[in-house]
Amino acid sequence: MRENKMISTWRSIKAITTYQDRKYIYFLGGLSFLVSIIESIGISLVVPFIALVQRPDVIFTNRYFSKFATTFSLDTKQVIVYLGIILIAFYIGRALFNTTYYFLLHKFSSEQKHKITVGLFCHYLRMPYKDFLERNSSVLMKNIDIEAAYATQLILHFLYLFSEFLTILLLYSILIYVNWQITVFLTIALVVQIFFLEKCISPLAKSMGEQRTRNNKVFWRVMKDSFANFKMLKILSRQEKTIQQIENVSKSLSRSNAVGNSIGIIPRNFLETTGIVVVITIMICSVYFYGNATSIITTISIFFLALYRILPALNRILTSYNQILFTYPSLEIIADEFAKKYDDLPDNSIEFTSQIELRNVCFHYASDKPILQDVSFCIPKNSKVAFVGESGSGKTTLIDLIIALYTPNGGQIYIDNEELTPDFYLNWRKKIGYIPQDIYLFDGTLAQNISLCLHSDEARIIQVLHQTNLFEFFASREGLETKVGDGGVKLSGGQKQRVGIARALYNDPEILVLDEATSALDEATEKKIIDEIYNISKNKTIFIVTHRLSTIQNCEFIYEIKNRNVRKFVLSSD
Repeated sequence: MRENKMISTWRSIKAITTYQDRKYIYFLGGLSFLVSIIESIGISLVVPFIALVQRPDVIFTNRYFSKFATTFSLDTKQVIVYLGIILIAFYIGRALFNTTYYFLLHKFSSEQKHKITVGLFCHYLRMPYKDFLERNSSVLMKNIDIEAAYATQLILHFLYLFSEFLTILLLYSILIYVNWQITVFLTIALVVQIFFLEKCISPLAKSMGEQRTRNNKVFWRVMKDSFANFKMLKILSRQEKTIQQIENVSKSLSRSNAVGNSIGIIPRNFLETTGIVVVITIMICSVYFYGNATSIITTISIFFLALYRILPALNRILTSYNQILFTYPSLEIIADEFAKKYDDLPDNSIEFTSQIELRNVCFHYASDKPILQDVSFCIPKNSKVAFVGESGSGKTTLIDLIIALYTPNGGQIYIDNEELTPDFYLNWRKKIGYIPQDIYLFDGTLAQNISLCLHSDEARIIQVLHQTNLFEFFASREGLETKVGDGGVKLSGGQKQRVGIARALYNDPEILVLDEATSALDEATEKKIIDEIYNISKNKTIFIVTHRLSTIQNCEFIYEIKNRNVRKFVLSSD
């Protein structure tokens, strides 16, 4: 049985909000109930006042007006003046209360946008490395930015719908009390119109929402891929093709957004027309049957004032419902993401004093064939170890297992005599300095790029700059505040690599990993940097992944990864 859309929406909202958030939603629901009561009281007060101004003699026939005049010794004009002042004060209070309510509503919505955005970002950072590699980073960024915003809009519209529904319910109660026949006529007219409007609009809103989600996914992917391959686009002159692709997706996206945002305008025009038609029809019928409309002017006034508030409320309900359909795919995406549980790893201490040992380690990606099978070897602490092999043989995968980015599918890794389990991963990674092939430098200062944090230890940064022979170069510029540019565009290849080494050394790790770290450099520069690393890392364990045998001549252990296993490799003396 298909679940009601509002029920499934509430389930998804519960899935992405905390208990405290839901308590606040209930609080806002209580405030919306008060807003509805105040709206109803406002309508109820205006109509008697209109009747009093029209026929002042009502003071003597109405027991409430009569008691008010007698209690405060007021004549007819004074009663009208004082009641008018009370009514004005009430509507000023109503305006202040409504303003406060909607401020709290939008404040809550903005806070939810903040919580969902930051929460999703933190959620992704907790993701296991293996899972991260299986995701498209442009989709993750889109979810954090775009889908989080639409999911927040849905929560806001959900609260709007609830608030306006209560208002209409109470106002309808008043209208039924005043004249149930006219109210039934009005209800039939509105229900028929709403039925046909929703038959036409709701499927369109749902369709546009799904189309928007698909287009956003493609848009962010193309944008990310274009900037990541900017150099190749220039060389191959493919800019026009990429621009055309972005233009097509953006045009489709703008079309779905235009339709989705226009949906809220359509019901208002029809509902306002229906309201005017109903009021005019009542007046025509009054003249036709009673000769004039004076006899039911009070009733007409009540219905006119009630419709003045009911029609915008109905429009907002329809708009909110269609916006919920339009943004529901985003809510589903966010709820599905948060449903994936990524727990924080414990920071249990593990000591590394003797050796790293792999015992029959096996690993494969998903259901693919094994990458590594029954791998066993032992590395003493402070050794210099190299892994060689063909591309795709599993060299980097083996390193990722040793540095606890992956968990073996079989076998064990031991640090001294302690098995390296997820309980120790966090502490173990703190002992590792990692230098990849592609050093990514963000558009910040040298100090920020080395420490990867806002607050840096300047003395330590200066120390690693000396160790990597970078101090004099940056000292001749702006020192630690030197801007390196996006991707390190203001530095040469060798300088970028040295900054990467300085970053790896900053926390004084016990283990240094060079994963094809110098393969993009010429042999002379590579040899110089490798010699520098050996010189400053005499008391560190070093793992080197490389294709060039010339860079590993000083390694005590050299292993070749071949046919999913590891064997010792002997360098030729030539």
